[in-house]
Amino acid sequence: MNKKKVLILGGNDDQVPYIYEIKKRGFSIYLTDQNNDAPGKKYANEFFKIGYDNFEEIIKLSKVINFRNTDKIFTASSQFAYLSASKVAQAYNIKYPKVETIEMCLDKVKFYEAFVNYNLNVPKYFKIDNFLNLKKKLNEMDDKNFYLKSDMSKNPNYIYKLNKKNFFKKNIFWGKDKYLNQYYILQKEFLGENLRINIFKNNYNVFDFFTSKLITEQKKMQLKKMNIIEKLKKFLKAYYLSDWLIKFDVIISNNNWCVLDIGLDPPMRMKKLYDSKGLNFASFYVDQYIENKINYI
Repeated sequence: MNKKKVLILGGNDDQVPYIYEIKKRGFSIYLTDQNNDAPGKKYANEFFKIGYDNFEEIIKLSKVINFRNTDKIFTASSQFAYLSASKVAQAYNIKYPKVETIEMCLDKVKFYEAFVNYNLNVPKYFKIDNFLNLKKKLNEMDDKNFYLKSDMSKNPNYIYKLNKKNFFKKNIFWGKDKYLNQYYILQKEFLGENLRINIFKNNYNVFDFFTSKLITEQKKMQLKKMNIIEKLKKFLKAYYLSDWLIKFDVIISNNNWCVLDIGLDPPMRMKKLYDSKGLNFASFYVDQYIENKINYI
């Protein structure tokens, strides 16, 4: 009997533990990466020099390797790789978040609007598409600080801290590329305690964003009283993301809170915690995304 295939997008050092784990489980690995010397290449049954954003070539490849809807598509690479993965899954009717959902998670304008629609608090923000609009909007504001973040930015690309007194000194990029599709978000600074919340099915963990330490039970009780976790879970359910491991950046201040970001890729703080306990995070992650078993501890 032929082994099930796993089409994996991206084979850099960060992905090697996942590729190796999939290999151990007996799957046939078909790996794509724009780097012909990708570290994960040695674990692949076949390797193809294709970037994760080259969807057309990936679809052609899927036909060449006789990919089927009983096979698997996997990535633990840049969040942009999930877009191609979703398109492949859609083409083969494989269960995976919809293309529109992935696009929402990648675009700050779209996910801020989605957050608002599902009663998730966000900082006060404005859409900005050129320097004159930025100048006009800041001149209407007080002297408080703002963050200017491009719609497709992932830190540190095109993220600026500024105010009405110093914005003209910033070397702001106004062209178009993979990190700036159409708009910047001008977001009013929200001061408080920065948290990273990882949600997986009915469970979750919460880290201090800057120290990467788990928060105290007392702080978790505060989150519970504020109903933050349940609201985030309802949001994930609405977008059929409940079976995924999703990370949110949240700031809390007294009884106020807001959500700044959503992430699809493997959570670095959670992985470091597992490493510190001698646990193989990649094994749990592959359980979830290849075996459909969510059993994080």
